[in-house]
Amino acid sequence: MGAKDEKSGAKPVELAKTGDAEGLKARLQAGGPADSSDRLGVTALAHAARRGDLAAIELLLEHGADPDKTSDSGNSPLMEAAARGHADVVKRLLAAGADPKRKNKWGFDAQNWADWPVNGAEIRALLEQNEG
Repeated sequence: MGAKDEKSGAKPVELAKTGDAEGLKARLQAGGPADSSDRLGVTALAHAARRGDLAAIELLLEHGADPDKTSDSGNSPLMEAAARGHADVVKRLLAAGADPKRKNKWGFDAQNWADWPVNGAEIRALLEQNEG
């Protein structure tokens, strides 16, 4: 089995986690589930958000990924992006309908996660603009 064959059988979550844009695109076009998740329930979209990979996020959203699907601990892609200061990803997820008030199992929301990056004030401002 060649490398291309191996990629086409990989879960989108594995490809998003490693940043394999070509493999992710091929797998999604072949019908791979955009909302696939790893053993902890972390979705492909959340892995892309962690990495700040806007291209992968666009691709996953185009293929039906849920911007609010959370991990087993309740962490959302928006929380992952907020924690790492990826403002462009936060904007895109909010535009896709991500809920800035969603809380994880410890009661933390994206605002709390925005306390960590150096551009936290910018992230909090983006989140506040979208809290209906």
